[in-house]
Amino acid sequence: MLSSAATLFRRKSGPSAGRHSRIFWILGAYLAFAFLIGGGSRSDIVSLLFLRPVAALIFTLGCWSLTRDALCARPVFLGIVVAILALTILHLVPLPPQLWQSLPGRGIVISIDHATGAGDIWRPLTMTPDEGWNAFYSMFVPLAALVLGLQLSPGQLSRYLPMFIVIGIVSGLVGLGQILGGDYSPLYFYHLANRGLASGIFANRNHGAVYLATMFPMLAVFAAGQPEHGRHARTIRLLAVGIGALMIPFLLVTGSRGGLFAGIVGLASVPFLYRPVRSTGKQVSRRRSTMVYAAVGGGALALVALTAFMSRAVALQRLLNQDNKSEVRFKVWGPILDMTRDYMPFGSGLGSFVKIFQVNEPDVLLKPTYLNHAHNEILEVLLTLGIPGALLLIVGLGAFAVAAYRAFRTPVSTSQARFARLGAVITLLIGIGSLGDYPLRTPSMVCLLMIALLWLGGGRADSKMARN
Repeated sequence: MLSSAATLFRRKSGPSAGRHSRIFWILGAYLAFAFLIGGGSRSDIVSLLFLRPVAALIFTLGCWSLTRDALCARPVFLGIVVAILALTILHLVPLPPQLWQSLPGRGIVISIDHATGAGDIWRPLTMTPDEGWNAFYSMFVPLAALVLGLQLSPGQLSRYLPMFIVIGIVSGLVGLGQILGGDYSPLYFYHLANRGLASGIFANRNHGAVYLATMFPMLAVFAAGQPEHGRHARTIRLLAVGIGALMIPFLLVTGSRGGLFAGIVGLASVPFLYRPVRSTGKQVSRRRSTMVYAAVGGGALALVALTAFMSRAVALQRLLNQDNKSEVRFKVWGPILDMTRDYMPFGSGLGSFVKIFQVNEPDVLLKPTYLNHAHNEILEVLLTLGIPGALLLIVGLGAFAVAAYRAFRTPVSTSQARFARLGAVITLLIGIGSLGDYPLRTPSMVCLLMIALLWLGGGRADSKMARN
């Protein structure tokens, strides 16, 4: 059965153009499927039982058809991905008892083993093996998108933009329905969700808000791709402006402060992405573009004021609220940083945050609920993955900075240049969201990141691939 399915991908099954066309449609269907059922990150979400096996199958078949040209097109990006996968696997490999017991922070487990007479046991580096394996299985979701996307040209990858815009519209409308339907609205698709607030097709309102923030740069690139006097160009631009106007109140009612900040950055990126071209191929004058930006900015401020006046701007209300007694995440960052020192240099292990925090949680922070993540990915990486994870994070951020610098240094006169900038902005917005939450642990959001990074690296793609 696997062999039969692989014939859809294999290079020998037909001409290169036909093979790439099949991969394009398969990846598109997979991305839609991921957004349909992959809006939550909890390990007990039932829909993941369907998404992850599909992702593993697509990843396997995608690897079957990978070519040397596709692998060599983005060596730095692939090198970082391989390093992350290798570190994940290393955290799951059982270690000799003497070596494992010498690792910092393992004293409580050693004491339990001695008290129960368990003896010497080979254990993996992570202190929570079950959650470590869960993290490993979750990696198939972005890897499936990656191995297929690597085989597509920059032009083919850019054709996914309208789909992402439609997904954002749907999520915003679902969020509106959630607000109108109240806490028990059937539009909350996940058992544990931010009920009473607009989370859209996501379980977490912050993740939904970050996605809405990415809509502004996406709409700018979509509108900029239409020639000034092209057929239906004016209608498409007006449609883009209208959709962007809808996103502002949709974003405000999520109640996400991080999403609000990401939205401001997303709006600020529009002048760097929207460079409309005339039918002759020349860019529209700066004066006219400035007038467009001023009009859009004024309209955005008016919508913010109107939403606040109607008392639905929950994000603004939370931002201006000086009472932070209910805000736990800022209070736990200090204790998490203190815990990190106890588990250096290798960390407490992949997926171990919940249990490690519960063991070391200060008495003043004890509550009936539990903290599922650090709500700051830098801190969680330091605690669970230690120095190796920190080094990978630094290398990844450095590679992103170099690629983003190249993207914005290149004149935005071609579709490929615009999409490279778009990929940089989307990655930045997701990074902003990761400073106060964990959007990249949501399957659908990490798939978006894979496409964004492929857009960002489009300018480095192999010329042979670009012609396909």
